Amino acid sequence: MSITNFSGELRIKAKICLWARRFNEDGTLDKDKGWWILVELNQACEIFSIHDPYYYSFLNNTQRYWLDKMVDYEYGEIWHMVSAEDDKPVFNCPKVHNWKTSLHSFEHALFSYMIAARIKGENIELYYALLEWERVSHHAVSPYMFFGNIIKISKKGTVGFMPDGNSIYSIIYNGLH
Repeated sequence: MSITNFSGELRIKAKICLWARRFNEDGTLDKDKGWWILVELNQACEIFSIHDPYYYSFLNNTQRYWLDKMVDYEYGEIWHMVSAEDDKPVFNCPKVHNWKTSLHSFEHALFSYMIAARIKGENIELYYALLEWERVSHHAVSPYMFFGNIIKISKKGTVGFMPDGNSIYSIIYNGLH
């Protein structure tokens, strides 16, 4: 399946509902919200939106759902699954387990921050811990898996608990692509 076809299918499915978890055996949509599916589909939509602003329109609904329904504000982290029937957490699924680490939650937050800044025309500021001898430049660092124009590099200090001399750098980007 090509990116163009995937992109077209994403457009069709996104118009039907927020995001669905999968197709059931009978062809109907399983509309329960699993954390991993929402994270990956939101991030796909965010990546597509960099090249096609059409996808921005979906992010208002999908991000709002994520923040309103998937985040456990009382105890932290992300619910494993939320029922489409009542938008309540499904408690027979553990919130944290060996396969469900915070990687996707943090990555989702990072993508959301960078794409929201891009949509608003704002710079993004990211922090890096780099070895002192590494030269900080656009050849050595990038805004995660994207590209961007480095506007400013600032050394903020050192990582005290690391004996190899890592320094903390703030790097400000614009033009995320």
